[in-house]
Amino acid sequence: MKIAKDQYCLYTAFAGLIVAMVVGFAEAKLHYSSIGFGGEEYLFFTGVSDANLTMGHFIAAFCACFYLIGFAHIYSMIKDNCSGVEKSLTPMLFSYGMSVGAVWLGSRIYVAKVAKLAFTSETLEFKNVLNEFAFFNETLLWATRISVLAGSIFLIYLILSSKTNFPKYMAFFSPILVVIYCFLIFLVMPSVGQYLMPIAMNVAFFVFFGLSFLSLLKRRCA
Repeated sequence: MKIAKDQYCLYTAFAGLIVAMVVGFAEAKLHYSSIGFGGEEYLFFTGVSDANLTMGHFIAAFCACFYLIGFAHIYSMIKDNCSGVEKSLTPMLFSYGMSVGAVWLGSRIYVAKVAKLAFTSETLEFKNVLNEFAFFNETLLWATRISVLAGSIFLIYLILSSKTNFPKYMAFFSPILVVIYCFLIFLVMPSVGQYLMPIAMNVAFFVFFGLSFLSLLKRRCA
């Protein structure tokens, strides 16, 4: 039974790693702009090609839901003698946050299309619609950030309290901390950080699931 659970943890960690990589690639297609990120809000979308927007939209829409496999991995790595709240809270917060994030990500193409019209047309109505989109769209992003922050803080507590099967050093790679590391890299080395910040949440889960997968693989080969 233990072997079966170990395999399940290994496979779900690998699945989470792949999902984070694929969704990160999709978000990069949606957000990386040939004109950079300066200027007015959403102006950068005018430097993203329609082909990249289309590819990023469909990959993200079809793949973001599979993050739930990664969160099942986190649930399985929390020790069975923990309470129901301890086992469930972090996976539930991450699942909620990234589900809302998937709605946000799926709506980006519409924001991008309106932004292109707003900045290339003299019609004021497009700018007004874009400003309304900003409120509805960014509110979803803040819900994702707050949920991942709360889940990450509780995960750090579980790891440092030896209530999980994660190595203790992984507390320093809790998703929200990796997002902060990405921001610090952006401040110190903007030429590198500009590629990390637009996809920081995916980078965070890629690092976390990747480290978990490597630790399980090492334990299995020992």
